[in-house]
Amino acid sequence: MSYYRVTSNGVEPSDKVEGNWLVLEEDKFSKATLLKMVDEFSLPKELFSARNAAEEVSRLEYLRDTRLNDPISLVLVDLKADTKRTIEERLEPVTIVKSNELLITHVCQGSSLIDHLLQREQNNIKNFEQVIAHLAYTTYNHFIAELANIKRTIDDLDQAARGKSGKDELVRLTDTQRKIVYIDQTLQDQRETLDELMKNETFLRKLADEKISYDIKLRQRHAEKMIGVYRDLLDSISDLFVSIMDRSLNNLMKYLDSAALIISIPSLFAGIWGMNVGGLPGTKSKLAFLLVMLISVLVSIVFGIYLRNKDYS
Repeated sequence: MSYYRVTSNGVEPSDKVEGNWLVLEEDKFSKATLLKMVDEFSLPKELFSARNAAEEVSRLEYLRDTRLNDPISLVLVDLKADTKRTIEERLEPVTIVKSNELLITHVCQGSSLIDHLLQREQNNIKNFEQVIAHLAYTTYNHFIAELANIKRTIDDLDQAARGKSGKDELVRLTDTQRKIVYIDQTLQDQRETLDELMKNETFLRKLADEKISYDIKLRQRHAEKMIGVYRDLLDSISDLFVSIMDRSLNNLMKYLDSAALIISIPSLFAGIWGMNVGGLPGTKSKLAFLLVMLISVLVSIVFGIYLRNKDYS
């Protein structure tokens, strides 16, 4: 639990008495402390129930019957930079409660969102509305950084598809498509929430920063275009993998069919030679069997060369 003070001079660390921005990080405070704070301000008990869940919904609510002045609740979704985790584990909700006199931010364990915000804008933020706007902008920076990593993965997959590819490349392709789906759905949901927030005249008036509003919309468009382009690229690579596998399967079937034909030639010769009608040719010769085998092998070789050089197109 950390306290900050937001003033016209920027953001500075503070304490419980002087601070007007409270940052709650999951697992760094007790459940009793959270319940005490909820009771102190008469906030809904389920307000901070959001957890690390990829299916968490971004939303904007106007709270009533609290001890805060004009409170609103906003839930955004951020993306952790820990690439060793799955995309579901990396998506994390950020719950924000803003009133005229107090700002509360609840983040998940290990979140870097607040640190990144303060590193970039600590001296430029003048009010709560700007904190919220820059938090939203920072989440988009995180998503765009991940999309840039996805582009590098797509380039690697494209090169692999043009050469020898195996199971590992197919697994990477599936994982990358999964990331795109989760990021796309998350940002679509978040866009609706932020569009609703930016229509709030009171919020915009207090924000008093047209540049950050424009930058957020620009980041939204940038991320959405990247998702659209990368989704199409992944579809084309997926189609290429399918075509390669179909071609390999067709070649295998041609090989097996050719092998079956070649193997059947000795059986055909032996069967014809062994038809005991009018006497078996070469019954008195010790070389008859070897002669039949030699003829079978020679015909098989000639037929194999013919099949190998035949153009099936």
